[in-house]
Amino acid sequence: MPRIAVITGDLINSTKVRDAAGFHARLKLMMGLLDEKYQANTTIYRGDGFQVALDADRFNALEVAIIIRTGLIAQSPDKNNRWDARVAIAVDHGDGEEDLSFVDQNRLAFVNSGRTLDAMEKDHFCIHGGNESARLALSVATGFADDIFNQLTSTEAEVLYHYFLERKSHSDIARLLGKKRPTITLALQRAKYTLIDRFAQNMNKFLNQCND
Repeated sequence: MPRIAVITGDLINSTKVRDAAGFHARLKLMMGLLDEKYQANTTIYRGDGFQVALDADRFNALEVAIIIRTGLIAQSPDKNNRWDARVAIAVDHGDGEEDLSFVDQNRLAFVNSGRTLDAMEKDHFCIHGGNESARLALSVATGFADDIFNQLTSTEAEVLYHYFLERKSHSDIARLLGKKRPTITLALQRAKYTLIDRFAQNMNKFLNQCND
């Protein structure tokens, strides 16, 4: 049976940022990118809310969530005007032989990701678990990851964004951004990219197992 992952999110302090139009334009660009790269079905609600549905068997939902957050943080105008989003992830199986059109908003992945986002308080990153033990384990892992994301500079977020989006080498990212390779390596190290990468891979496996 097909399995889908749904990421539900909203922009943080969207009504208070100085460049609200730029903030929303960046979100729209990000959604278009996910449509193209991950064959995702994306929707923007009320200007600052969004949802991304994708094939959970083909694509890593954790990586997509990381791309959304780092892609926004990277374009922040300055450290006092930070762009970011809260995101919640849920996965479920499909029924029968349906295709992945993602039109059924009543599927558990949609419901659970939305409810998880609504239940979030201070955190900006959360994963729905299938049971209490899973939720406890996931909340600890996402708490540590969230702390890393919240401390990223725009430069660190930019290199992390390209690392996950394109899976290119440090040298390739350096050429893309017009910087020296050691500068990129140092920024990735400060962003704890190997730890975030391991988090994305392991948590995605754990998330899928929670819903087997």
